[in-house]
Order: sequence, then C-alpha cells, then structure tokens
Amino acid sequence: MGINTKISNKENAYTATFLIIIINMVSIILPIFFLQIFPTSNITKTLFSFPWCFLIIFGLIVSIYFIFTGVYYFAFEANNYIIQIGSKRTISSYFSSKSNHLEMPISSIEKFGFFNRPFTFNTTLMVKIKVSHRRSIAKRFNFAFISKKQKDEMKSVLQKIIQNNQLNG
Repeated sequence: MGINTKISNKENAYTATFLIIIINMVSIILPIFFLQIFPTSNITKTLFSFPWCFLIIFGLIVSIYFIFTGVYYFAFEANNYIIQIGSKRTISSYFSSKSNHLEMPISSIEKFGFFNRPFTFNTTLMVKIKVSHRRSIAKRFNFAFISKKQKDEMKSVLQKIIQNNQLNG
C-alpha cells in the first residue's frame, strides 16, 4: 500500500502550554505575590485598581478554560502493517496514569471520523476498530491545535487503509 506517515503536534502543544503558564504567572501569581509581600505598595494598589484588575480576571478565565478543555499532545504513526495513535494532556498527564494510546494492525480499522469540539481548539478523532467477528469498539482521541494539512494527511491515510480493508474484506 505504501503508507509511511508520522504526524505530531508536540511543538505546538508545548508552545501553547508555555504561553498559558506565562499568562498565569503574569496575571495571577505576580499580583498575588505583590499583595502578600508588599500589600501597601503603589504597584499592588495599581494592580488591584480598576483597569488593571481585568488582567487578573482575564488570567483566571484563561486558566479555568484550559483546565476544562485541556491542551492535548498527539502522535499519529502509520505504516503498511501497524497504526499507532496516542493522545494525552501536556501538563496533567504527568499527574495521572490515564493514557490514550492505541497500537493495532491496520486491518482492524473499520471507520473513522473527525469531530470539531465547540468552543475549543480541540478536534476529536473517532476510530471504529474490529475486535472480533461480532464486536467492534470506538476509540476517541483528542487533538489540540491540529492544522488542516495534518488533518488532511491523517484522513488520506485512514481512507486508504479503510479502502484496502474493504477490498481485502
């Protein structure tokens, strides 16, 4: 079939995570630091005055948003025999053992679909896998900041695999 594909968003996911951490440091941690260490200073009064207090509110909103939606690192690798798909959160995956990883022969893939999640930067890939003659399961993978080129390349590879599986039936 001639498949040899490796796709990942490692650089984009960790850059976004770094920017989120910087935004949180500047908008939440720095004002709280000044409030605790220098409660009567002019810097503290300025940070907690009318226009500057929106910086803290903005930081809180960004933090809460990314805590709930997450930034996902993904890896997609396919060759003529095996497909590997993995997805995990960039920060919280270090604190939990939950991993979303799948390695299987390409002959077990039946269907796939991409779904854009509303109000997030995440896209979900759903892959339907044949486990036995009677049983199939659906596995979902979250991808953050996936480009159109990466998505089209994954679609092309998966469509080629499904088409070959239907021919070999």
